[in-house]
Amino acid sequence: IYLEMERPQATGDAVSYEAEFSWASRQSQLTQKALKSSFALENIRIAFCIHLDVKNAVCLRGLLDRGCKLFITTCNPATVRDEVVADLRQHGAEIVAWKHMNEKDWDDSITQAAKWNPAYLCDMGGKLTLRCVELGIKSVVVSMEGTGSGIHALKENSSKLSWPVFDWNDIPLKEGIHNRHMVGISATHAFFNRTRLTFHGRHVVVVGFGPVGEGCVEAAQFYGGSITVVDRDPAALLRARYAGYQATDSLEDALRLADVVITATGAPHIIKQRHMELLKDGCFLMNVGHFAFEIETPSIYDSFEHRTVLPYVEEIIVPQQDASKKFVFMFSDGQMANLT
Repeated sequence: IYLEMERPQATGDAVSYEAEFSWASRQSQLTQKALKSSFALENIRIAFCIHLDVKNAVCLRGLLDRGCKLFITTCNPATVRDEVVADLRQHGAEIVAWKHMNEKDWDDSITQAAKWNPAYLCDMGGKLTLRCVELGIKSVVVSMEGTGSGIHALKENSSKLSWPVFDWNDIPLKEGIHNRHMVGISATHAFFNRTRLTFHGRHVVVVGFGPVGEGCVEAAQFYGGSITVVDRDPAALLRARYAGYQATDSLEDALRLADVVITATGAPHIIKQRHMELLKDGCFLMNVGHFAFEIETPSIYDSFEHRTVLPYVEEIIVPQQDASKKFVFMFSDGQMANLT
């Protein structure tokens, strides 16, 4: 099914950043309640390494208004909104981030955040926390981590940590609502908005059946997809089968069936360059994991001719042995589909 969705045709149809922020602020009632009930925050130094979108801007501006000193960088350059950066800088934050900043600039910004000597860290992905450990920063009292990928990385380095880490990825609102439901819903909507396609008549392969993967499976099925789950964990496969889905531990077998592949594992190098030969003509690749490394996008782009056919949709041309061509579509360059 092709969706002809309404798009802004004139400047008057566009929503200004201030209007969008005002709306987000009015609807973020739990955030506002927490800010109003917080203890004294004046001059508390907090370094953030998070997604720089409007919903987070509401919280960050609230902290600045309460007198916090903030140093902010991004946990993912692809999810940065430059309007948010400008807004937070205008309201007093020290901020080093911009959309699609390169790896060196991003790495430098994390080092700057660590050397700012914060007392508290709010991290997504573990990079800022581990950088403070690496540099021997003594000012940190406690840090927070908001992703499963980051918690895994910090557990591997737990012997090096000299301060406690609060796992806010595991609180009910994050794990039970956001991870379990909202990622799948928002990623599916992003796919529809950018491709003008639904999943009706398409076989959707979801790799990873944790909370995020479960939400992606439910959203894909709700919007018409037939589902295969891929996971290495026998318990996850049992849960998927019990819920009525096809399930396998063979990624290669599943890829041969796929019209859409969604990676949701938190692990690197799930979809490799060599897997392109297995995919059907017209297959879409999409990642919802925190890091883009679940799909080896750079090596795939280096190995095959490709071109942009729509914003956020890259067509990859895969030559066949009979001199014909197969076309595979990469969604949002393998970055987080629900936020980029």
